[in-house]
Amino acid sequence: MLVGAVASWSSRCRVPPPPALPTTSTGDEHAMSADPIGESMRRTDDDVLGRLAAIDHRLHQISTQLATMGKLLSRLDEICTTSKH
Repeated sequence: MLVGAVASWSSRCRVPPPPALPTTSTGDEHAMSADPIGESMRRTDDDVLGRLAAIDHRLHQISTQLATMGKLLSRLDEICTTSKH
């Protein structure tokens, strides 16, 4: 639903593309990062369950924010549609 809302809204209301996300190079491009994922404390590399729980929590937060953005995009789509009439 969100993808369709974004596509329909962006095709009618021209906006600049989002900025590119910064990238970092560690020298070892195939290594997995052990940096915390929005965690308040740094976990050891062997605390897999704790890291997965933190990632799951963050994904839930992101999902909630995306749902809100979807509602806003739907509203913008309605506004763009009604302003053309």
